[in-house]
Amino acid sequence: MIVKLLSDSYSVLHNVVGSIGDLTGDVAFGLATSYPSIVLLGALAAVTFAIAHFPFIDRLVPAVVPYARAAGTACLIASAATMFAFGYRVADGRDQIEQLKSDLARAEYFEDVSRKTAEEADKLKQEADKRASDAEGKLSDYESKFGKNPADPPAGVLEWMRSLQQHPQRRADASANPQQRGVVARLRALGAKRQ
Repeated sequence: MIVKLLSDSYSVLHNVVGSIGDLTGDVAFGLATSYPSIVLLGALAAVTFAIAHFPFIDRLVPAVVPYARAAGTACLIASAATMFAFGYRVADGRDQIEQLKSDLARAEYFEDVSRKTAEEADKLKQEADKRASDAEGKLSDYESKFGKNPADPPAGVLEWMRSLQQHPQRRADASANPQQRGVVARLRALGAKRQ
């Protein structure tokens, strides 16, 4: 029990210290690649280059003569650090621009999809409203022809309902040529003749 408690405490402490280490590492790297740091590294590279390679600096400031060789090495290190920090900053900027472009493209896509969906929903709503008004018209037509009591339908209701269900072109064709009516209509007509 004590061993488990110590193990859990160590695990939590290790995670906290690791998170702090990651955070400080990110902050330190961000500071090292910031634009003021790049300017300072560039200035250091320029000064050390002048000390190492320009002989008139030795005459102007004789105190730097013993550091001329060290200045050459410092110039190389500062130049490399400047190029790395500047390259990282440019690459990071490009990544951010690409991410913003991707986010913008995604937002435009979803806006386009939502606009098309809204247009389709509006179209479906208009069709549904049209069907509802057609149904209300048919209901008022039914009530005007047969009354408002659906429990006792008068004669002719079934034929009227069948005529509503038929396609308008079929109704026109059937009335124009009774021989070309559907199979069901011909069978009903045949049954009516036998009776």
